[in-house]
Amino acid sequence: MQARRAHLGEAWLWGAALVFIVGLSLADGLLADIVAYERDTAVFYFPLMSWAAEQLRQGHLPLWTPQFFGGYPIFADGEIGLAYPPVLLALLTLPPDRAFVLLRLLHLSLAAIGAFALARCWRLPYSSAALAGVVFALGSFLQAQIHHENIVRTASWIPLMLACVECGLRGVGWRAQLRGTALGAGALGLAGLSLHSQMLAVDLLILAAYGAFRWAVGPVGYASVGRRWLARLIAVARVCLPILLVGIGLAAVQLMPLVELGLAQVIFPYIFHGQGNAQWGLWTHWESYLYIGLIPLVLATIALTRVRNREVLGWGVMGGLGLILALG
Repeated sequence: MQARRAHLGEAWLWGAALVFIVGLSLADGLLADIVAYERDTAVFYFPLMSWAAEQLRQGHLPLWTPQFFGGYPIFADGEIGLAYPPVLLALLTLPPDRAFVLLRLLHLSLAAIGAFALARCWRLPYSSAALAGVVFALGSFLQAQIHHENIVRTASWIPLMLACVECGLRGVGWRAQLRGTALGAGALGLAGLSLHSQMLAVDLLILAAYGAFRWAVGPVGYASVGRRWLARLIAVARVCLPILLVGIGLAAVQLMPLVELGLAQVIFPYIFHGQGNAQWGLWTHWESYLYIGLIPLVLATIALTRVRNREVLGWGVMGGLGLILALG
């Protein structure tokens, strides 16, 4: 018991250090009200969050806004996150500018701690897990997309969801498996409430890929290495399918209006279509960052060339496929 408390205390210290490091990356916003922004920040996210905060404080949940075109279903659109508890709490209790910055701090910290927890589930040492947290939270993707609030919110739940999947698969006994499954469903549900629809699709693809990865290489639960693949498949499905179904169910209050809005656009494809922005290239610059940092790249290369086990090989294959997809 004493050793467990010591490990728990050390984990808390590493988690606090990660939050501090993330806070340093947002120091301008926390101390001087200067935030990273692009056009979407100025014309969409901040003004609409400010308007939504005013509506909420007047006792109204804004389902519709008259400020766009002839009116727009702002709740069904989902990008502001009006069904997402952290956004609702922040808009109800904080000035919009402070809520804006603190929500970024919350979700980058969540991303870092989630990646840290996932690495610890893989039995990596604290220092390696902390490096994973820093790379995921402060690496290219989340930093490049920092001005897209809903992308960051939805993506930040991925590592914690996978950590819960891992705990469910490794858990000995039905209570441990149920706990990991329930927490994973909660993480996916909150990601669905966040909401960025394409990023949620990525979350679901990652969940499916991780389940397939664990089925292929193990370990799953208390099974030995030689456990039959069919039994391992059942064990993976027992965790991943409830996470998928319950998670989507938890997010249904946001996803169902979004589906209804999407069906309207199938019948009238230009119903909410505006003139597009002119671009010299096929991609805006924040969509094509590949930088993850020199140290992680070197360590990943060393792992692929020096460490001989199925997990490293599997992650190498998944990383290679991700790189191919990122390159288009």
